[in-house]
Amino acid sequence: MGEDANPGRVAAPYRHGAHSYLSVGEPIDGCIVQIPGAQYRPVNPRIIPPGPPTAVEGTEYDLRAGRRLGDQNIDRAFTRHSL
Repeated sequence: MGEDANPGRVAAPYRHGAHSYLSVGEPIDGCIVQIPGAQYRPVNPRIIPPGPPTAVEGTEYDLRAGRRLGDQNIDRAFTRHSL
């Protein structure tokens, strides 16, 4: 693996992860998704989080109780804790 470096003069947040292909034996849009995160990171059109975390309560990203996935796009970061 290569090395990652921040060539800038200020600290920059960085996370690295892999997206796995999951199979549950049925179409995924019929499955229930539950995410215990109390906050999520809004993103801009380039999927870059431009600001602080936002509470999920009252938003389409409140998945704490579980909801059918359907056509929901959840390409966001979630956290249980304040950042």
